[in-house]
Amino acid sequence: MLRDRRVSRWLLGVPYPLTLSQEREWLARTRLKHRRGQALSLWAIERSSGRLVGGVSLHEIHREHRRGEAGYWLGVRHWGHGYASEMLEGLLELAFGPLALERVEAGTFPGNDRSAHVLEKAGFRLEGRLRGAIVKDGVARDDLVFGLLKREWQRARKTRTRT
Repeated sequence: MLRDRRVSRWLLGVPYPLTLSQEREWLARTRLKHRRGQALSLWAIERSSGRLVGGVSLHEIHREHRRGEAGYWLGVRHWGHGYASEMLEGLLELAFGPLALERVEAGTFPGNDRSAHVLEKAGFRLEGRLRGAIVKDGVARDDLVFGLLKREWQRARKTRTRT
């Protein structure tokens, strides 16, 4: 799924084309960050089929500042079914619950309207545009930065459970 250009084009840490050695390097870095408590990654599995749908992660966890950065991806055939929203909500429950974070950030590339919608639906606010801040596949690109505070998430959650 990550080797599909339609998926990888939106993911900062996934080059295109993705080679097996790059995939192994990414897994090794991810495991190291997990051991250090700097990241948490989860796989999303479709209940009905048992197949991998995508993944969600909390990376760049800074315990002293009580914040982290959320990211997620889905295979193309799973787009538009609500999986990203469900995955992100589960991650936020962990981030603001057991991990005791006060802020979660997320970034998207301009044009990734589906991802921006998922973030806004979860309560994230667009906080700014970092011009030329990300180099993806050799090209400097803008980064749209979204943020969500624990109190905002809790307030939105209460509203959702009442309706």
